[in-house]
Amino acid sequence: ADFDRPGLQVVGLSQRVAHKAIKLAKRTNASTRRATAANVTRIQEAIRDFSGVAPRENNIWTDLGREGLSRNTRNFLWKGIHGAHKVGEYFGKMPEPWRSYGRCRSCDVPESLEHILTQCPDSGQEIIWRLVAKLLEKK
Repeated sequence: ADFDRPGLQVVGLSQRVAHKAIKLAKRTNASTRRATAANVTRIQEAIRDFSGVAPRENNIWTDLGREGLSRNTRNFLWKGIHGAHKVGEYFGKMPEPWRSYGRCRSCDVPESLEHILTQCPDSGQEIIWRLVAKLLEKK
């Protein structure tokens, strides 16, 4: 009969289990972008330099999904790993005045999340990192 198709039996299947199965299937079939692979490698190297042990890639993604992080934080980190924030190259193919947003106005270098968060003296990052250090001391 037309309704008799092979596949997953739905009886006893919760929405949570179905959702996890769909996410896993999508993740398994997805190809890794070059920028993502490079960023994951940099994360592994940074953690290895800090702790002596490099995490496996799947542990990075699993930990990113943990409930201890807010949804906004998880989205920010996910976009950062995938190079999806609207900085730098994002503006490269746009007409002026937006094209100029691809370069840091203070340093005249290509804008990047790394530059904003760790290098640019005008982004306020020194204050933020000082506050982060104080916050981590309390935990």
